[in-house]
Amino acid sequence: MTRLEEQLEDHHAERRAIVAQLNRWLDRPGDSPVGAVTALPDVTTPSTAPSTPAESTRVRMARAAVATAERRLASARLDLKPDLTPSAGLATRGPRGPVLMLNVEVDLPFWKREKQEPRIRAAEAELESARQELRAAEAEVRAEVARLASERSRAERQIVRYREGIVPQSSATFDAARSSYLAGRGDFSNLIEDFNLWLEARVQLARREADRYTAWAGLEALTGGLP
Repeated sequence: MTRLEEQLEDHHAERRAIVAQLNRWLDRPGDSPVGAVTALPDVTTPSTAPSTPAESTRVRMARAAVATAERRLASARLDLKPDLTPSAGLATRGPRGPVLMLNVEVDLPFWKREKQEPRIRAAEAELESARQELRAAEAEVRAEVARLASERSRAERQIVRYREGIVPQSSATFDAARSSYLAGRGDFSNLIEDFNLWLEARVQLARREADRYTAWAGLEALTGGLP
């Protein structure tokens, strides 16, 4: 009983830590309760995540940084172009009556070049850095998607192995040991050992299912499937 109480206490402490982290993400007090999970999503359908998830948060941020750098570079280059300032007015020239006057001023940016060229070079360097960050983000997301997909596939294979083989075999072994013990032919220590093996098989099955949900949630978050 003491050993069981120890494991339960560790489980409750781990759950409290996870709840506190969830509340932090939801901007709620750390001790806010999380309701009971009454149903889980269906994750049996294989994921069709692309090799380069365009909806990944990091990729979207990197692309936004590239777009911002491109606008800054375009703005810096625009300052090197001549400025045209049109103007118009009406004037009276004696008996000729009112006269419409049009004027266009051209500001040649010869004096701006020395000032703007360093800014342009800085903007070009910023753009190149942003593009490198985008390529790095896409590569990292591709690698993470591949890793999570592999973990999910492995978990699914193990789930099938436990459901179709290990759990039924351990159940049959435990049932046989229990029948023998009740009939007076078996040893109690063998019964306990077979029970522990049966229980461990079910625990491992639950862990494999949890691994599959973890990998699925990671893939959904990377590919934009989760909010």
